[in-house]
Amino acid sequence: MRKKHIRSFGRSFTYLKDPDFRKQEMGDALLAIDGAEFSAERFDGMAWRNIVFKNCEFMGRYDIGPSKMDGVVFEDCSFSGVLSFGVTNKVRFLRCRWDGKPVMFAEKGSKNTVFEDCHFNGPDSEPNSWGAVGSYGESEFLRCKARWFNLRGHAKLRIDGCEFDDVDCATDERNSGLPAAVLITGSKLRGTFNLAAADLQSLTIRDTVLDNLELTNATIKGDVLMERVRGGSVNGWIRGAPHVTLRASQFTPSPGFEFAFELVSADTQHALIDSVQISGGTKPINFGFGALGSETRKVAPKLNRSFTIVNSRMGRVDASYLNSAEVRLERNTFDHLDLSNSRIAKLELTGNTIARSVDFTNTQAKESKLQHLAKGQAKLEGSNIKAD
Repeated sequence: MRKKHIRSFGRSFTYLKDPDFRKQEMGDALLAIDGAEFSAERFDGMAWRNIVFKNCEFMGRYDIGPSKMDGVVFEDCSFSGVLSFGVTNKVRFLRCRWDGKPVMFAEKGSKNTVFEDCHFNGPDSEPNSWGAVGSYGESEFLRCKARWFNLRGHAKLRIDGCEFDDVDCATDERNSGLPAAVLITGSKLRGTFNLAAADLQSLTIRDTVLDNLELTNATIKGDVLMERVRGGSVNGWIRGAPHVTLRASQFTPSPGFEFAFELVSADTQHALIDSVQISGGTKPINFGFGALGSETRKVAPKLNRSFTIVNSRMGRVDASYLNSAEVRLERNTFDHLDLSNSRIAKLELTGNTIARSVDFTNTQAKESKLQHLAKGQAKLEGSNIKAD
C-alpha cells in the first residue's frame, strides 16, 4: 500500500516547511510523522528538531536538505536517491533500510549520529555501484547488517555487533583534518572490510571475526589495538601507528590469499604481539618496523624502540630490514624466522621452537642474547651475531 504524500499531512507538513511557525504554535512539543512519502518536494535549509518519523519513505535527488537536525528519530523508514540531513546532533535511525545505490550523509560537525538495527544492501559486488551512507562527522553503527556498501564516519566511526559483507568504511576525506577514531567490537566482517588509504586517529578491534582486513596505505595517527580477533588475513602497509598491540588472536586466510598477516610501518615506536596464532598464506607473515634509510631513495632512517613477540605460534615470519632499539622474541613457535638486513641495538631470542632456519644475514646487533640453535640452523653471513 502506497504511503500518503507528505503534502497531505496538513499542519504537520507546514511545520516541517516552517520551523519558526511550528515553534510559535507548538513550542518544543514533539512532532510525529507516521506513514508519509517524501518525494518531489523540497525541504531545504530549515532546521528540524524534536521530530519522530515513523514508517516513512524518503526519495529523490537533493530534495531533502535541512541545514541541521537535533533530537530527530527515524523509525522503520526507507531511503533512496541522494539526500542530505545537514549538521546532525542526537539523530537516530532505528530499523531503517537503504537499498540500491543511495547516497545520504550528515554534514561536517555532526555528532551522535546513530544507526541501530539498520540494513544497507547494494546492488552487486562492483564497488562503483555501491551506495554510501554515514556522516562527515561522527557515526555509530549498532547491530546493523550491510552488504556491498560504503559506510562513513569521518570524525568518529563505531561499529558494534554488526554483520558486514564486503563493506568499504573509508573515514576521513584527504586533508579535511578529521581523522576518525575507529572502534569495532563484537562484529562479523565477511569478505573484505576496506579501510585502505583512510586517515584514522586510532584503530581498535575487539572480539570480532573478519575475513580480510584491508589497511594498505592507511595513515593512523594514534594507536592500533587488535584483541581477541579471529579471522583470515590482514594487509597492513600503513603510515603512523606509534603503538601497535596484537593480542590473543588467530589468523588463517582463505585458500589463495597471499598474506595471512602483514603489518609494516616505519613510524611504529612500540609493537607487541602476544598470544597470537598466524598460519597459512602463500607468502611469509610480514612484520616491519623502523626504517634503515636510503640516500639513493631519499628515505630518512627511523628507529623503532621495541618489537616484541611472545607466546605466539606462526609459520614463516619475515621481519627483515628492522631498525630497532630492542627486539625480543620469547616462548614462540616459528617455522622459519627471517631477521636479515636489520640494525638492532639489543636482540633477545629465547625459549622459542624454530622448525627450520633463522636468517641473520647482514644483520648487525650491538648486543644479543640467543638461545641454542642447531648446527647450521642460523644463517650468519655478513652478520656480527654469534650463535652457539
